[in-house]
Amino acid sequence: MEYYTQHSPLLNKDLIFKLMQKTIPSVYLERGKDYYLNNRVLETELQIFRHKIILTSRVKGNYQDFYEVKVEITEKKLQGICTCPIGKNCKHVAATVFHFLYHPEGLDFFVFSTWLKHLKANLYVFEETTLHYHDTFLIY
Repeated sequence: MEYYTQHSPLLNKDLIFKLMQKTIPSVYLERGKDYYLNNRVLETELQIFRHKIILTSRVKGNYQDFYEVKVEITEKKLQGICTCPIGKNCKHVAATVFHFLYHPEGLDFFVFSTWLKHLKANLYVFEETTLHYHDTFLIY
């Protein structure tokens, strides 16, 4: 499978948050938020494809060392599965999505690092001999 590296309409925090609110019961959203804030989300991975995003993580549990979580997000739905007894759209799924949305190494970092890679790939290399001290360059 080839990862989609261009800007995806799925990389939208508001859309993902609305899908999460629509799919995950409010009690699990609250507990998941607490899990995220207490750093219980571990070993996260983000994969972006043309029409979906897949998040995977391990989340520290109360009754088990950790639970494996996989979340698939499309433009119309968010579906999470977990190895906990609830099995789907639970607090561990919510914690994983909160981590993706708000952690410094989550969505914003991914978008920035992808933009930076694109910028580096498209920059022209100037030779020192062609630049003069009075030339001014602004690179976006």
